[in-house]
Amino acid sequence: MSNVKISIIVPMYKSEPFLIKCLDSISLQTLKEIEMILINDGSPDNSGKIADEYAKGDDRIKVVHQPNSGPGASRNRGIEVARGEYIGFVDSDDWVDPSMYEMLYEAARNNNAQVAMCNYIEEYMNPNRSLIISHPFKDQDLLDKEMISEHIITSFATNDNMGYYSLWNKVYKREWLLEQNLTINEERNHGEDWWFNLEIFSKATSVVFTTGEYYHYMHINTNSLMLKYNENQFELFLSGRKHLHHILRASGVDISKYKNELDRRFVDECIGCIYKEVLNQPKKNRATAYIDNILSNSEFNMAIQSYIPKSKMKKLLIILLKFRLLTCLRFIINTSWKTKNALIVLKNYTNY
Repeated sequence: MSNVKISIIVPMYKSEPFLIKCLDSISLQTLKEIEMILINDGSPDNSGKIADEYAKGDDRIKVVHQPNSGPGASRNRGIEVARGEYIGFVDSDDWVDPSMYEMLYEAARNNNAQVAMCNYIEEYMNPNRSLIISHPFKDQDLLDKEMISEHIITSFATNDNMGYYSLWNKVYKREWLLEQNLTINEERNHGEDWWFNLEIFSKATSVVFTTGEYYHYMHINTNSLMLKYNENQFELFLSGRKHLHHILRASGVDISKYKNELDRRFVDECIGCIYKEVLNQPKKNRATAYIDNILSNSEFNMAIQSYIPKSKMKKLLIILLKFRLLTCLRFIINTSWKTKNALIVLKNYTNY
């Protein structure tokens, strides 16, 4: 196909239970001038075989098999292979409405926009419910650089999730991505989409919106995701905080207006890191060293000075942290997990 309007990149790893629904939803798009780039990231299940079978029946599908390299590397490989005028991303356990890419392409093309964005629906399996994530703009609203800074970049400071952080509810102009050398940060194994879009919006001069809810993002088991352990999580949050401050300043945003929100978020993230470390590391000495590393960090100590707890649990945790009563802290964390109260704390986790 010579006239590819949108290249849709789908990284695949242990995707077999959901992959057919995902691929069907893309192949049935009302916009026919698409290509599907399926990146088999060394998946040990039948994801690669399923993708190859789909490719036999649809010449719009390309399958790339590679050793396991992570979602960032998979998406970057997809960008390298893509030929479309615009690029979109779909997670292999999600699905899209039939008109999604036609609506996004028309909005982007008609407004000569670098980015087009729609709303999306978070689908929860346990418990079974759904939640619409929507932006505040009207259909076909077009933002220039000043408006992007005022409305979107500042939302990264206040941590208001209006769909800006996600990869998959957008299309990006491929030529512009290449000109700006915008790729996924492969060194990050958490929040790489947040980081990527922060870069995107810091450089974009034209972003257009549609009001449809076209993308369906699956939450398989929210409790298990809350407890998912990442030993370098604190470093990721710390680098994210510093990078956000840099982008805010470069975009002309007065950081002092958002200091309390930025500090509160970072302290909450640090508390979440401590929770996960204690719950996942039975060896007391290791957890103690991890907590000491956080407590000795200058950014944490600066942020905690203005932190005002909103709950009795948070107030108790802050006292224990300030006075380094780590034995009591570990006891409280383990006890609260057994009563499920820890989930309330862990829900303060954010994207970077």
